[in-house]
Amino acid sequence: YRLSLAKKSRDTVSERNLFEKLLEFNRRQAAEALALPLEEALNPIQRMQIHLLAVSLANIGDRQRMDGDPDCISMFEEAASLFERIDRKVERADLACSIGSAFRDVPVIRNLERAAESYQSSLSLRASTDHIGQAESLRELGKVSHLRFNEAERLGEPKETCLMHANEALRL
Repeated sequence: YRLSLAKKSRDTVSERNLFEKLLEFNRRQAAEALALPLEEALNPIQRMQIHLLAVSLANIGDRQRMDGDPDCISMFEEAASLFERIDRKVERADLACSIGSAFRDVPVIRNLERAAESYQSSLSLRASTDHIGQAESLRELGKVSHLRFNEAERLGEPKETCLMHANEALRL
């Protein structure tokens, strides 16, 4: 409840503090499950504890990304590894998109190649029936190609390079 109030009032400091408290709580709750060997089967409660921890990490990563904090990558990567452990492909695909957006939008770590790789990873994780998720991944790949075109044009790169990026954006 307090978290939703902080979000609504755009109190990012309180929101971040509450996210971190929730993360600490979820870490404690999942500690026993995380201590188990990877090959050992998890019961439904352990899976849910790991899921909640991963969601907390992803939420903090999103907040950090919006704040331009490059530490968002480590949050997203830890969340992705937890989702992988409990075999949650949809969430891994969504996190790959978040990682791509961080590499595209956070100035300190901006890397359009890594952004495109993350969006491509997101696309490959999508089920063939997940048309909305596939469209999201393709849209983000198109944005990266458009940004590459703009940068190539701004830097005065050869017309062939600019056309290559423009065609890639149109293809997606």
